[in-house]
Formats: sequence, structure tokens, C-alpha cells
Amino acid sequence: MSEYSDKNQPDNSIFYSMPCCIEIRRYQGSYPPIDVSDEYRPRYEEKQQALERFAYVPGFDSEKVILYMTPEIEKLLSQYLGGVYGFGRLVTNINKRRVAYLSRIFYVHYGHWGGYWILNSMPMIYYLSLYDDGICAFLCTSWCSGETVFVPYDTAKELVHFDYWIE
Repeated sequence: MSEYSDKNQPDNSIFYSMPCCIEIRRYQGSYPPIDVSDEYRPRYEEKQQALERFAYVPGFDSEKVILYMTPEIEKLLSQYLGGVYGFGRLVTNINKRRVAYLSRIFYVHYGHWGGYWILNSMPMIYYLSLYDDGICAFLCTSWCSGETVFVPYDTAKELVHFDYWIE
């Protein structure tokens, strides 16, 4: 969380909000070289057979309490905030008072393409891939961007940030 905190937009909410679980995929061998072409990289894990898949409840040492968002809670809160799609169209307008109120409690941001809410603190980890030489994290770093980060087990090596994307 400290690696990605935005000093220009400090998080003033009371709680951190995180997904209720993150998928972990374990692979045999080392992560492929980081300089592999972008065309090849997204298909690398699709071609690999994960040895194991399991769910992990995320957490970290924090001065704030962590709220865990289940899909059911996210759906209810999204409906409460308004501006969500149903039956191919917006069902209700956004209730700005409710947005302002909930934003003080935890991270709330309207989705970039509209019709949905982002209710998890950033960065939000989509999933982690474990390799013999490190961990690869696929994450959303803001309401409209994300990246992949390789964290080597060897502490003498540095984090590698790659595969940046913007919605």
C-alpha cells in the first residue's frame, strides 16, 4: 500500500477496503524474462498449467481497520450509491450525498466506463502468481489504470514494474 499511495490525493477514509479474497496461482519454474514481448506475455500463464490454485484473504499491517468487500456487499452498496446498470440501462441516478458520506468511510469511485463502482482501496490485487523465484502481482493502481509487478524473493533484486494499462 505504501508503494502505491498517491501523495497528491491522500486517502482520508477511515477504513481500508479490500476484496474478500484474492486468487493465488502457483507455477513451477522461474518467471519468464521481463523483457519478453507484450504480445507473448499475456498468453504465457494461459499456456502454463498452474500446479495449485487457492484463495487468500488479503491483509497487511495498517493503522486503519480493513473492511472486506464480498460480491454481495459490493452489489448492495453499488445499488445504494446509484448509477448502476440493470436491464441494459442505468437503473437510478447517482446519489451524491451517499457517495460523499461513504467516501469518508472507505474508498469509493465511480467506474471509468460508468455503470459500476470501485469500492476497494488502491492498489487492488486481481490475483497473484507464485513462481520459484518470486511473486507476480496483477493489480489495479487507480480507478482507471493498472500494472503488473514482479517481486523477486531475492531481496538484493529490485521490484520490476511492467505491463502498464489505462482504461
